[in-house]
Amino acid sequence: MKKAVLALVLVGVFALAACDSGEETEEVNSWEVAHEFSYDEIAEWDPMVTPGGEDDQGSVDSVDDDSGFVSIKAGPNGWGGLQTPAVEVDMTRNPFLFVQVYESEDGFNWGAQTIIDDQVGDEWALYVISDNGLKWNHYAGGDIAEGVGNIYDEYGDNLDLRFWVYPTGGEEATVEISSIKIVYMD
Repeated sequence: MKKAVLALVLVGVFALAACDSGEETEEVNSWEVAHEFSYDEIAEWDPMVTPGGEDDQGSVDSVDDDSGFVSIKAGPNGWGGLQTPAVEVDMTRNPFLFVQVYESEDGFNWGAQTIIDDQVGDEWALYVISDNGLKWNHYAGGDIAEGVGNIYDEYGDNLDLRFWVYPTGGEEATVEISSIKIVYMD
């Protein structure tokens, strides 16, 4: 037993010595959570407003306070969900959208899009997180600036955006969301 403990200690010492090369390391860039929405805040959001009208409006199917998620149900056409209030996003700060998915049933997908507040109801949103089947309390992330591209350049660097989070795949489609964050990665 003493030999095994001594061997583990020696392995640990050699591992630490190997890690210390004496070189200075570069400081890792920081990140900042600009906006954060909990499941109970998401449950208060309005249905998506699209050019497709009421058929694209999803709804809150249920709220689970014990497990900490809101279940969003698709609209009558098998697609559609909820939208955030307008949030200001600084496009110069490398913004990302992170969605924590509690569960997404097999056979259904979910996604996230964004649209400038001035165009809600008149235009279709742009993909930030493509339709996918990610589940089991994982985070999905998408580059907001990449999703928007140069489409909103005329609005400047600070955009008032809304984000759509929706299930898809049938009128019974649901997605359970624990939280959503907009993070500056600079």
